[in-house]
Order: sequence, then C-alpha cells, then structure tokens
Amino acid sequence: MKKIILLGLAFVALISGLFWFVSQVNQDDLVLKETITVQNPQFTQGFVWDNKTNQLLLGSGLYGQSVLATFQFDQKTWQIKDHLPSHAFGEGLALAGDDLWQITWKEQEAYRRDKETFDIKETVSYEGEGWGITYSSDDSHLIMSDGTNQLQFRDPKDFSLLKSIPVTEKNKAVTNINELEYANGFVYANIWQTNFIVKIDPNSGKVVKRYDLTDLVETISADVDVLNGIAHVEDDMFYITGKMYPVIWKVELH
Repeated sequence: MKKIILLGLAFVALISGLFWFVSQVNQDDLVLKETITVQNPQFTQGFVWDNKTNQLLLGSGLYGQSVLATFQFDQKTWQIKDHLPSHAFGEGLALAGDDLWQITWKEQEAYRRDKETFDIKETVSYEGEGWGITYSSDDSHLIMSDGTNQLQFRDPKDFSLLKSIPVTEKNKAVTNINELEYANGFVYANIWQTNFIVKIDPNSGKVVKRYDLTDLVETISADVDVLNGIAHVEDDMFYITGKMYPVIWKVELH
C-alpha cells in the first residue's frame, strides 16, 4: 500500500509539473507580424537593433568567418562591415552608449567598437567563455552569458565583472543560456539547442515566462543550425532569427 501511495504521489507531482510547464508556454503570447527573407544567411551569434539609426546589426561566428554586419532591408542581405581576426570565433553583440561590444567564444577577448564606424577601439580580456551579451539601460550594466546558468553583470566602462547571478526555473538551474536581449526590464535569452526563448527577471534570476518557437522553426529548411538571435525593436516587438536561418521573423512577445 505504501508503494502504491508513493507511486500515486509521484504521478501527481509529474502531472502537476507538466501542467505548470505547459501553462508557462502560451502560444497566444507570441504573435508573428512579418517574415523577412534573407538572401545570405549568417551564423548568427549576436543580434541587435539600433533604434537611433534604425539598423539591424549582426555578429556572426565560426573561425575565419566571424563578421560584423548590417541588414539591408531593401536587398534582404547582410552587408559585411568588418571581419574579426581569424583566430577569433565571434559571439554576442551589445550596444552600450556610443560603444558596440562584440565578444568571443573561447578567445577571452571582447572588442569595443565605435557604433558609427564599427572600428575596434579597444580589445579587453575576460575569464571563461563568451556566449551572449546585452546592455541594461536601466542600471547601465552589460549582462553576459557563458553557456552555464549564470548571468554576469559587467561594467561597460572597462568590462570588469561586477557580479553573477544564477538563472532558475521552478528552483532548477537553467543552463545553456545563449544569445541575450534586454527589454522592458527583463532579459530574453535563447536556450542553446532548443526552440525556447526564456524571459528572466535580472534581479532574481528567475524565469518568469518561456516562449516556444517550434511552429516557426518548422516552417524553414532542416538544413539550418539552432535558433539564436533576439533583437528588441520597441514595446513588445522583436526581430528573431537563428544560425544560418534564411529568414528573420518580426514578432510580438507578450
């Protein structure tokens, strides 16, 4: 009898967990507004909208192929603005004031660029891997991921590490945090090798919502890599893409 009760409790816990997970993923929270074709897909690692110049910026990865580019909406192509050094695997991208920061995967190098000319003004070093990066305009911090469940808060003046907080969902660590975007007081993050974007409270590290983009991803060719790229436009509007994706989606995330 004791075993039956325990099994029953375990089943109830499992069902409750599944119900909670499903309740966190509400397809009504994601509204597709536009699908934009991309003629020359890139291995997207960083993705930023500059609302002052109305430019969509991209930082790509792969050794010998990492670039900084801007999207030409009329031609539906990425225009290469600069190539990273051949030893560097480009990762996340973040606008912070007059600076455009671009980080690298294992090279432990961050490039401070002029946001107008895209020239590299300074190269700084940091410990560990670099995955995603964004800028919090509310507290003037860079927020960076390294593939673990940690969010690193850095000083945009010198890239020094200020603090780290763990990201959790229902008291469990959320790992493989990849490309980041700060918007409306929250951090939006791609989870590597999934079709999920999570919405994180940067004060507590808790995931408050997750978005399932599987329906969108399944509309494109199987010959692509993972979902990776979140650029906030305004209000609830975002541009979304992935590595070697032939499309950019304009969506509302509620």
